[in-house]
Amino acid sequence: MKKRFLMKILMVLLVAGVCLFATGVASALSSPGVDAQGCKECHQSVYDDYDDMLFSHSVVVDNCAICHIKGQVQIKASADSSLHSSDFSKEVLIYIKRSRASSVTGSSYHVEVEVSDRFGKVTKAEALDFEMADIDASLLGPSVRPVFERIEVDNISVAGIFPEATISWTTNVYATTTFEYGLDLGYDFKVFTGKARLAYYKKHSVRLLQLKKNKTYHFRITGRSISGRIFKSRPQRFVVSAGGVASAQEAAQEGELVIEKIRPLRSTGGKLGIVVTVNRPVKVTLNAREDKKLGLTSELERHGKGFISPKAMRIDVCVGCHNQGISHPVGITANTETTKVPKGLPTLPGGIITCNTCHTPHGGNKKFLARIDFSDVTMCSQCHTKEPFI
Repeated sequence: MKKRFLMKILMVLLVAGVCLFATGVASALSSPGVDAQGCKECHQSVYDDYDDMLFSHSVVVDNCAICHIKGQVQIKASADSSLHSSDFSKEVLIYIKRSRASSVTGSSYHVEVEVSDRFGKVTKAEALDFEMADIDASLLGPSVRPVFERIEVDNISVAGIFPEATISWTTNVYATTTFEYGLDLGYDFKVFTGKARLAYYKKHSVRLLQLKKNKTYHFRITGRSISGRIFKSRPQRFVVSAGGVASAQEAAQEGELVIEKIRPLRSTGGKLGIVVTVNRPVKVTLNAREDKKLGLTSELERHGKGFISPKAMRIDVCVGCHNQGISHPVGITANTETTKVPKGLPTLPGGIITCNTCHTPHGGNKKFLARIDFSDVTMCSQCHTKEPFI
């Protein structure tokens, strides 16, 4: 008599738990997921079994990621970026950082370029649209040894209170450079030309201010190519004498400011850069929109950041929608002196009971997606070997 009374209580609790099913599913379906059609490409048999089940868990067809995927990689339809060069130059390569997904699936780009010279004159070019797949891998790759082709002291001026010097150099590859200088080989001062991982040049220059008269300055230059290779110049020096050379005033630039060429380049490793060539030194502002070709063509997109752990998949995900307080305890071991787990009821290593122990996650032919018949009065005694069973 006592056993039948306890069984009725357990059945009432189980039914109450299932009444929360609709609310739980609504919550689950609001979570981000992967394209179910993509899942079917590899897991069609799961869907075939699902269609044959009398009772089913609707999440199976709507959002596999809820129960299987750990932290979805969110892939937006497009990504915008605004990039700027930091130095005046007639030619600059601006590197566009691409999403990890687009390096596999491919993307199309819409690029707008605006340039401004030292005198504030601004001009824009016609927008450039292109497909990543249509660009030849023509950026100089790691196989090209980067070197400094020319290093010159262009001008030393002592006309003002403090002497100044302008030094220029060229590299055989697009690169960013760091100029170090000082009164000895300790190189106490450092100047960056270009912003690392953004704008790359072949022609570089630096203007050094507040120098001292009758002093010898030592300098060296370190370059970093777009492929990441580091290269250095030999130590150099220049002398700031008391007499110096009068500073030549730069002639005003007249005539039209012309953007001569805009061309996309990419490396075999998938890096993308836009080369802008202008008829006089300018700073470049580049606005790029990346439109990703969505599709489940990579492991990254198929399985997000990896799979949810077995414990989280079989307990945590379930209680996120179904109130555990009115169900059988989970996360505990069934390997005790008074309990056992019958064959056919899965547990985690160590006999840990999960929601999946008594319920099939995708669906089944019994009510409540049960593995065993909950209406059977002997249900408790299948696992509990001694009274009281609950």
